[in-house]
Amino acid sequence: MFSRTIAIVLASASLLFTTASAGDTTNTAAISSPTAQPTGLRTLKYAGCFSSAQPMINHGPYNFQSSGNCQKICYLLQNTAMALGNGTDCWCGDMLPALSDKVDDDKCNTPCAGYPGENCGASDVWTVYQTSFTLNTVPYFSESVSSASPSITAKPATQSASASAAPVSKGGSNAVGIAVGVIVGLIVLAAIAGAGFMYMRRKQQRDLEEFKKQNDVSSFVGGSSGADSRPSMWAPDGRLDGANDKRNSVGSIADNADYSRRILQVRNPDDGF
Repeated sequence: MFSRTIAIVLASASLLFTTASAGDTTNTAAISSPTAQPTGLRTLKYAGCFSSAQPMINHGPYNFQSSGNCQKICYLLQNTAMALGNGTDCWCGDMLPALSDKVDDDKCNTPCAGYPGENCGASDVWTVYQTSFTLNTVPYFSESVSSASPSITAKPATQSASASAAPVSKGGSNAVGIAVGVIVGLIVLAAIAGAGFMYMRRKQQRDLEEFKKQNDVSSFVGGSSGADSRPSMWAPDGRLDGANDKRNSVGSIADNADYSRRILQVRNPDDGF
């Protein structure tokens, strides 16, 4: 946008400079007659009588001025438009005067100094032709200004538009930043949730493995001790005295008697054992 504005300003300055230089009749490139005989001349095309010769350049008076002499000068300069004024002056340029400056043909009533059979404008009016240097249509000066004026007049509008568009652009950038922040936040939250899930899953696996190990050890230890601790069906009664003779153990055993300990007894030797 900045470079475009600079280009518009430079184009406007160049256009204004060209207009000012064309309107200044004192700064003229005096060419009274062609320096060489041009080739390929075509028939002049009459454009009309105008009250201004801008943006053409005045190449000075010539005492033997005519439309043919002026055409050669402008043709050698590769200009597409020419104007004759005051009967002696030759003007050359690439644009016709403004269409709004066109006046009645009878106002260009001053005969050419070198050829009285034709008119070369008058005081403050100019007889204008197309030199036919090219077959393209020669634009009017007003058309060029009107085509350039939108760029010139559009400069404040462009500035205001850019100024008004700046908040929109800023808002757009903020919206983009917010969107990016939300996306990044969601990614971070997803990563945290995934890490937490993996941690809990591994912890559960470790706990389950530890629980299985403990159960295996408990089952192994419990099974061994249980087998050893189970009472045998054929365990001898401790209350019986194994040293007693068989004949002495015949009979019922009193449940309230303790036979596990040896008791000193006195017996009759005659009874025998």
